[in-house]
Amino acid sequence: MEINANQILGITVYSLERGERIGQVHNFYLNPKEKELIALLIGNRKIIKDESILPLKDVRGISFEAITVDSPAVLKKKNEYPEAKEFIKSPPDIVGLSILKKDGTFLGRAASFSIDTETGKITKIHLSASFIDSLRKDYTYIPAAKIEVIGSEMILVTDDATVKQERRPATQPSEKTEKREKHNKARSRFNEARPKRKEENTGCGEKIRGLSGKTFSDHGPRIIFPEIDKDHEAEKTAEK
Repeated sequence: MEINANQILGITVYSLERGERIGQVHNFYLNPKEKELIALLIGNRKIIKDESILPLKDVRGISFEAITVDSPAVLKKKNEYPEAKEFIKSPPDIVGLSILKKDGTFLGRAASFSIDTETGKITKIHLSASFIDSLRKDYTYIPAAKIEVIGSEMILVTDDATVKQERRPATQPSEKTEKREKHNKARSRFNEARPKRKEENTGCGEKIRGLSGKTFSDHGPRIIFPEIDKDHEAEKTAEK
C-alpha cells in the first residue's frame, strides 16, 4: 500500500502482544541515498519527552488509522540503533527542497513524499501547491524513478522528468474536507444536546393569529388587530 509520509505523523502505535497503545509517531528518518524510510520516532503517550526509535523492519502494519508492532520490545533508544546513527543525529528533511533538472530547470519545491508501506521505499515526491491548486482534488508529484539524488539542499531529477498530476485518493481527504467533517460532527452534537422547545410554546403563533384576525408573520414583531387596522386604513385614504 502507498501512503503519504505526512499522514504517518501523529498516528497511534499499538502493541499486538498487550493490546494497548504504546506511543505516537513524532517524526520519521530517511536514508536519502537509498531513497527509503528506515525508522520512525515514537513518543511515549504518557511522557512527552520520552522518545524511542521504531525500525521500519519491526513494523507489523501501517494504515491511515494505526501502526502495529508485535510488542513494545521492538522500540529502541536512540543509542541502541547504530544503523541509523548519522540520520538520527541530523535527520534529513526533503520538505522545501528545490527540485531541479541537470540543466537547471526548476520544477517546484518538495512538500512531502509517499512510501510503499511494505518496503519503505519512496514512491513519489509531492510538490508544493499554490492556493488555487490546494482547492482542487488533484495533486502534483515526481515519480521516484525520475529521482537521481536527494541532497541536503536540492533534489536532482532526470532530464526527461515531468510533473505529473493525479486525483487525490478518497482515503486521503483534503484539509478543507477534514475541517468540514469536524464542523458537521460538532454541530450535530450541539443540536442533540440543545434542549427542545416545550410543546406549549409552539402554539403561540396560532393563538395570536386567532386574536388578530390577520396573518401573523413569524419574522415580523408587529401585530395589527382589527380595530387598529381599520383606523390605519382610514388614515391612508385621507392622505390620498
